[in-house]
Amino acid sequence: MFRQLQLLVVLLLLALPAAGRGDEPRVLKAGTDAEVAKALAGAKPGDTVLLADGTYTEPLVVKVSGKAGQPITVKAANPRKAVFIRKGQAAQIDGSFLRFEGLVFDSRYGDCTCVRAAGKQVHFLDCEVRRAGSVDGKGGGDGVQFFDSSECLVEKCFIHHCLGSAGGERTDSHGVRFTHSHGMTVRGCVIDLASGDCVQVDPNRKGWDNILIEDCKLFGGKVPANDPFAHPRYAAGACPGENAIDTKCPAGAKTRPRITIRNCEVSGFRGPIGNAAAFNIKEECDAVIDRCTISDSEIGLRLRGPARVRVTNCVLFDNDTHCRYEDRVPQLHIAHCTFGRATGKGHGAFQEQRPSPDLRVMGCLFLSEKPKQAGDASNKTAGAAAFVDAAKGDYRLAAALALSKNGPAADHPELKVDRAGAPRAPDKTPDAGAYQFRPK
Repeated sequence: MFRQLQLLVVLLLLALPAAGRGDEPRVLKAGTDAEVAKALAGAKPGDTVLLADGTYTEPLVVKVSGKAGQPITVKAANPRKAVFIRKGQAAQIDGSFLRFEGLVFDSRYGDCTCVRAAGKQVHFLDCEVRRAGSVDGKGGGDGVQFFDSSECLVEKCFIHHCLGSAGGERTDSHGVRFTHSHGMTVRGCVIDLASGDCVQVDPNRKGWDNILIEDCKLFGGKVPANDPFAHPRYAAGACPGENAIDTKCPAGAKTRPRITIRNCEVSGFRGPIGNAAAFNIKEECDAVIDRCTISDSEIGLRLRGPARVRVTNCVLFDNDTHCRYEDRVPQLHIAHCTFGRATGKGHGAFQEQRPSPDLRVMGCLFLSEKPKQAGDASNKTAGAAAFVDAAKGDYRLAAALALSKNGPAADHPELKVDRAGAPRAPDKTPDAGAYQFRPK
């Protein structure tokens, strides 16, 4: 009889709804700083902390973790209406399996990083991050700064006005910074007005690997007139950005860290440093730059040994120098790229600062004339009429322009598609440059 009662109790417990067993994900609502802190203190894997519209003046401090497949989510009830704003760090995240959705973080140039995170699978989705850095403080401070992290994601975020100064002079403030981090992704973001780099990997030169930056718009920017987030050391019209992406690597690492930059629009890197470049790829890393449009910069690609670099399906125009390579960069392969108009203020398509022992330029298309680096028969030249509207930066082909031979389309996996993501037919000779001609 006793065993029958035990069995009955077990069956009744199993029949209870999940909420009755205490493992149903919960929605914990909060509308004040105190309520946010209380909700986070009691949050369990799978829970969502839902934030009411309003201003939160205490930093968002998270020291809990979710589980794989059951993240803890901190979410604005209405996207970008829950604003963490203070003169100081707006968020500190120390945990894993966390999602932050639709939040705004504003540090008011409080001599700090705006959002600092360390953990595994920490995701920022549709957030805005602004006014990292300092006004004549200790130094910089970054928009979103990751330490000792892995498998994290920054997606569809707007990161801007990361500006620093010390003693009246510019200091670095990066949009996104990775330190000792692996498997990190920045996707679909707009990063603008940073006094350092839009993305910096890794200023501390600790071990890192497998960084992916894709579908982003990265701007050196010009400070607008009547700027609502004005910084007193950056006047209207100033160009604060150094680079869109800059790499630094640990010396003597057993394996080379990898970075992939894909389908990005990059422009406006014209100061405040000498040789300002959209991409400053250097030290012992392996980089793939694919399907990017790079324009209006002093240097489009600044590639420096001992980095090894592959550039595919890219369009470069209105730069002083499209590609500068230095320090005997040990491997530089450039395939199916379109080199459009240069400004005339620099070195045109290429500037060589010590030759590369493995330089290959193949299947590329050059406006007007080929440089010496493009001696391979697969490269072509064309006048402005070959493009849809070169004067306005539209370098799609106005008509087919097939290579004289098959070219490099089969050599790299990236070349299976063109700049627009359209496939290159494996049984046909591809067109020169970044785009395949697509008749209407």
